[in-house]
Amino acid sequence: MVNCSEKKMNKKYNIIVGGGIIGLLAFKILNSFDRNTILIEQSNKLGGLLTSFKFGNNYFDHGPHFLRETGNKKLDSIMFKSIKSNWNAFKSLPQSNYFCGTWNKNSSYIDIRKKNKNLSLYLINYLKNLSQTKNLKTYQNEIKNFNLFYSNKITKLIILPILKKYVGRNVELLKQKSRFKFALNRLIVGSPKITNKLKDNKILDNLVGFNYYSDGVTGKKNYYPKNGGIENFVDLFLNKKDANKSYFTNTSIKKIKIKENKIFYIETNNNKKIFVKKLIWTGPADFLKQILENKKTKKHFDIPKYYWYFFHLESKKKFKS
Repeated sequence: MVNCSEKKMNKKYNIIVGGGIIGLLAFKILNSFDRNTILIEQSNKLGGLLTSFKFGNNYFDHGPHFLRETGNKKLDSIMFKSIKSNWNAFKSLPQSNYFCGTWNKNSSYIDIRKKNKNLSLYLINYLKNLSQTKNLKTYQNEIKNFNLFYSNKITKLIILPILKKYVGRNVELLKQKSRFKFALNRLIVGSPKITNKLKDNKILDNLVGFNYYSDGVTGKKNYYPKNGGIENFVDLFLNKKDANKSYFTNTSIKKIKIKENKIFYIETNNNKKIFVKKLIWTGPADFLKQILENKKTKKHFDIPKYYWYFFHLESKKKFKS
């Protein structure tokens, strides 16, 4: 348990709650302007999903597999200025997918020409008509969006069979933008020449994928440590000299005191009061709501109606599908 008594509790502090990547970034930015900044994390380590476990000589990452530059020079400087030569910096990342019995090692997007060339021609004509739409209305239900973007026919013959392999039977429960989780936000529909012509249209640019992952590269670098796993990124956000002074693990918020419509102080699980200058909450919003309403924080949550697992399998035998 970290003892917060080192702090002078009559002073006001910027307090970031949650030690995941957003909390760490908020801490680094605020701390660069105001040293009276505290980061609080309820678990015994910082990083959130920036964690890895080692199996043999390999590291398996729980969350992000790399961090990419944002394109904002000030923000990128804050995030990545500590990057040394022991980090990989990739301008593009190899991508592939397995569809219709063969590997496509040039892109993560499905190439529907493998299924049927006539389907490809059908979708190209459909997309050309769609490109004339002035106000493209999207839906909260993702299946409706697939029908809109790629037609009912393509959705039935290509999209739905793929989705059922990922999520089982309840594909109709998928919400808007779920397609990004499965690299179905774009499809490869024709040759590079046809692709480039379709992508000149703003609507189709978001629906048609490049034939090669190296095309359309933004120039933003993708970083990953040469040694170890993704959790090494945590050290980029923190100064070890600040340990036990500016960031605390095994610490949670049990009370938030409101005075004159402003947050006056917070009280931690070890009964320490910290007076608030700014409070940035990056943890679950439900926890914040329960604390403000003086309710006990729930430790258990209902199981979602649908969920899925991802596995990485290697076999010397040929896959059947």
